[in-house]
Order: sequence, then structure tokens, then C-alpha cells
Amino acid sequence: MKLVNKKGIFHAQFKTTQGTTKTITTRCTNRADAERVVKESGLKDLELAARAGRLTQEAIGYLISGRKLTLQKALEDYQEWMETRGKSPRTIMNNVHYIRSWITAAQVEALPPAAITEKHISDWINNRESQTKANSRTIMLAAIRSFFFFIAGKGWTPNDPSKLVSVNYKILSHVQKETTVKRVFTAAEYDGLVKATDGFWRFAIQASRELGLRLGDICQLEWDCFRQPGYITVWTDKRDKRVSLKMSDGLAQAATLQPVAHARYVFPEERDIINDPTRRAYLSVSFTRICARLGLKGKSFHCLRHTFATESNAEGRSLTQIASDMGHSSTRTTEGYVHKI
Repeated sequence: MKLVNKKGIFHAQFKTTQGTTKTITTRCTNRADAERVVKESGLKDLELAARAGRLTQEAIGYLISGRKLTLQKALEDYQEWMETRGKSPRTIMNNVHYIRSWITAAQVEALPPAAITEKHISDWINNRESQTKANSRTIMLAAIRSFFFFIAGKGWTPNDPSKLVSVNYKILSHVQKETTVKRVFTAAEYDGLVKATDGFWRFAIQASRELGLRLGDICQLEWDCFRQPGYITVWTDKRDKRVSLKMSDGLAQAATLQPVAHARYVFPEERDIINDPTRRAYLSVSFTRICARLGLKGKSFHCLRHTFATESNAEGRSLTQIASDMGHSSTRTTEGYVHKI
């Protein structure tokens, strides 16, 4: 390990266990202060420690972040970062929940990020005793990968162990491997839903069935989304994709009939609910109760989106066109929404 002066700032330069050279700033402008920081941080024998497989990653994290860094503290910073990126409250809540569950189960709260190996992650994702389905494990792993993408971007770890982890299908049962099949609404069921509802729910049901919009995007609608006559233009909440969709005359009329309760948002009350992680489930529960009153079992609001894709495909529209309308980045995703009818 040696100190290198770069543009008036001293940096600690050392070799990692992989043999690569890493340079970390000490934030000091004179050698004496830099040597003191190196000594207090435990970096003095860093290169020897690396060769012995004992990298003082906690010291590295301290130098970069200016504090003693643990996974628990990194998670707090990650949550703040997600918020500044404009991620939806639901995405933030779910990711933080999965990451915190992993940290607790793996008992790594006090470890620095760079001390985590792929085994710490894989043992949780591929827990043989868990009845968690493959799809859910994939989502859990995606949350952890997002976390380590942030950590690596901050320079708090030289490697990303999550990239070496995948869901092990060999340990899963048939039931765990199978995905839950979404069911589409029949024409009669859809008509029943429209007749049984009014206000927000009637418009939401029509918009999702006719245009494939997500419940969250409908709740977030602004009056400006209807600026172009006969069309609705939406920036999707989940992927930040712009979609411009032609409305039927009936849906366009339904939009004009909505009362103006807010200068900007069409459904301010539902928007407040969908953006509150502690209350957003209320909307799904409300729709489930509407279905129950009509004797519709095994259906969710998202099934309307599947209905849109399925019927669009049956009408001869290409998967590329349907994917574009639904805000999908790949037609492979869209394929999962198209069912035989």
C-alpha cells in the first residue's frame, strides 16, 4: 500500500484479493494527515491483509462514506436514493421489505457491504425449507440486486455478489415452479362489472379493459392526460414509459363526466391511497369485494389488463403493438398476458 498525490489530494493505493489495484481518496491535502487517516482506518497493512484474504472492507467503507458503514445503514441510504429516483412507493416498500428480511435472516446487519459473499444471498434465496414460489424468489433476488447495484455505484464494494446468484429450480417442487395463471373476464362478466359500479370504479374498469392501463396509472391520471381529443396519454408509474392510447367514444364520454375535485388530478382521493404503502391494498380489496358481490371468483383488477391483451391478440393485433400500448419493454412480457379464449 502506498500514498499517491493526485491533484493535491492524497490517495491510498493497494491491491485487492483479485490482484487489481484500487485507489481510495483520503480527502487530505498533506501527507501527514493522509498517513494519520490511513493508520486510524486500519489501512496500513491493507495489501498484506488482502493477500491473506482478510481485506479490511470496513475501513474501505469508512474512507469512502466518511462513517462506519454497515448493511443496515446502507439500506437507509438505498431507500432515500430510490425516493430521489422517483420510484413508486410500492416499489420502494417491497424492495426495502425484501432486503430487510434478507439482512435479518442472514444476520448480516452489522457487516460492511464488501464483506457479503454470494453465499450470504444464495442461502436465503434458495432456502430449501421455504415454500416460496420461484417467481417470488426471482422478485426477492431482483430487490437484492438493485440494492447491490446502488452499493457498487457508491464504491462501497469492489464486487457485486448478487450477480453470482440465481434461483435454483432443482430444489423446488412442481407447485413452486408453476406460476399463478391470471384469468380473463368474459364479456358478460365485464358488462356486469360496469353496470354494478359508478364513478372511479366504473371508469377504471373501462379504462383497464379497453386500454390495458394498470390500476396505479389510472389513479395517477391528470386532466392534462386528456389534452389530445379522443386520446389518453400516460407516463406509466411502473416503468416511466409514455403511452398514448385512442379511447372509444364511450370511454371518452366517461372521462368528461368525472367531477373536477382537484385542479390537477382526476382522482385525488384514489391517488392519495395508491401512493400510501400502508393503504394501497384497500383498492385491491375493494375491487375483490365488487367481484364477490357479482359471484366472480379468482379475479383481480390486473385480470382486466390480461383481458385487454388477450382480446387485442384475438382481434389480430401484433404482440409488438400490444406491448407498446401496455408499456412493455419486451414482447416476451406481453406473451404472458395473452391467453387462449
